[in-house]
Amino acid sequence: MMVGMSGSLLTLLVLALAILILPATVPLSIVLWVAIADLLFTRVLEVSCQAFQAHHRLPETAVLGVLFSAAKLCAVLLLMQMHTADDLQAWALLYLGSSVVVGLVAFVWVSKVFGAPRWRWRAGARNSARVSISPPA
Repeated sequence: MMVGMSGSLLTLLVLALAILILPATVPLSIVLWVAIADLLFTRVLEVSCQAFQAHHRLPETAVLGVLFSAAKLCAVLLLMQMHTADDLQAWALLYLGSSVVVGLVAFVWVSKVFGAPRWRWRAGARNSARVSISPPA
């Protein structure tokens, strides 16, 4: 849940910065697709790896890492075969697609092994508030 919220807010921030900083020749769709890939779906993969690591299941963590690299490699190989007029747009979509696939595979795998994620709104809000106002150790 937090990954989705923080990733969405960061994606909006990236888009706002892109409008301010990048030249008008750079399509915002490319920025959006790469931001969604990295700030949402790759983050889901990272959290899934952390869940496996927390339970000392390092082979699963390694498999997810290899799957991530293999998906990116497949996207590049597919891009090489496409020969499109707009290679940057195609690359951004393939990058997003490979991130979506790996992120969803990781989420489903972790959910099957450890159960679906549950969010306790009140406990989460209390803990977040306590951590945010507590003095550093």
